[in-house]
Amino acid sequence: MFQSITFYIGGKTLGIYGEEFPLGALTTEVLNITPEEYRALDGSLKAAVEGMALYEKTHKLTDWHRANEQMLCLNEALCRHRIFRLIQTDAYILTEAKQLTEMPIAEGDPLEMDAHDHEILRQICAYEDYLENPKKYGRIKNPEELSEAQREWYLNLYPPIPPKPEAKTPALLIAPVPLDLKWQLYKAYCMNYAQVLKDVASVCQTLRAFIREALSTLEHLSPNQYIAALNGFLFPEFRHKWIANPIEGSGNYTLFDDICKCRASSLLLQRMQRRTLAAQTRKCWTSCVPKARWSFVSAFPPGSIARNVEN
Repeated sequence: MFQSITFYIGGKTLGIYGEEFPLGALTTEVLNITPEEYRALDGSLKAAVEGMALYEKTHKLTDWHRANEQMLCLNEALCRHRIFRLIQTDAYILTEAKQLTEMPIAEGDPLEMDAHDHEILRQICAYEDYLENPKKYGRIKNPEELSEAQREWYLNLYPPIPPKPEAKTPALLIAPVPLDLKWQLYKAYCMNYAQVLKDVASVCQTLRAFIREALSTLEHLSPNQYIAALNGFLFPEFRHKWIANPIEGSGNYTLFDDICKCRASSLLLQRMQRRTLAAQTRKCWTSCVPKARWSFVSAFPPGSIARNVEN
């Protein structure tokens, strides 16, 4: 899922796989995922992950089936948003996992391929090649009128249109590999959904922080003020911790992150100044440095405050 994407930007539109959208339209869809909806998505993923862990203990296809039902629910909920429908890839894996786990397969059967499976796989490959390159097939209308040498040469160059293949056998579902490898491929595919949900949380946190910290403070919104607000949001030294970044940082905030150190230092300085002013008013000097304890804060769920301080 979401392995690659082809897009372009032209004027005020964003093009994805031939469809064009106004700039910001798809981003708005992600931003409008509410914390309640996000928690439901995250709940489906957690239930699926628990089911996968159970299957790895029991190796019962019924447990795999129940975990896959949760993944199908998660996929359906995500694909209600256009952006995820557009960039989704390999959705057949969940569908074929459902078919596989509903078939009467003997316990312990490794699903090794036999001669019949290899023949169906050959038919599938030939038919898929025909669908991708239809002009290459069926160009020789009357091959019987050619000599044997001519017929062999032309049919190798322009083979006849292949028939539709038979339905996939259990050994061919998901991938033409044994059952244990099917499971590994399936599990790796499902883990992409975890990364998608993490990205959703990061994007929502970034955009909402920009609105809360920068745009909401403006009295009037003009292009110049917007650019100034964006510059003020992006370029201060500690701001990179607000921004979704797949290269730096874990998305979690601890005492050792520079955003926390910077904010803590700022709070301490402000409190020290207030205490100093009060001491000077009383004609006495009091030096007091309050201690700040930063608790571990996760970036989830989207829209939540990303850091807390306790005195």
